[in-house]
Amino acid sequence: DEAQRRILINSLPADGKEAINYQLRQQANKYYYSGQLPPMNILNPAAWADFIKAWKRGDFKRKD
Repeated sequence: DEAQRRILINSLPADGKEAINYQLRQQANKYYYSGQLPPMNILNPAAWADFIKAWKRGDFKRKD
């Protein structure tokens, strides 16, 4: 069920509401950090968890 949902999410285009929501969130982030540097993901535990999972899956192995 989860795999089928991911396939649908990746294959269906975004509708207008979803697209404008994304655009407004990006713009709000830009304005929130204007005049300063945005936070670094090096200190984000969730980003580290994603990186470790990707490493264990072998996402960074060479595909020769």
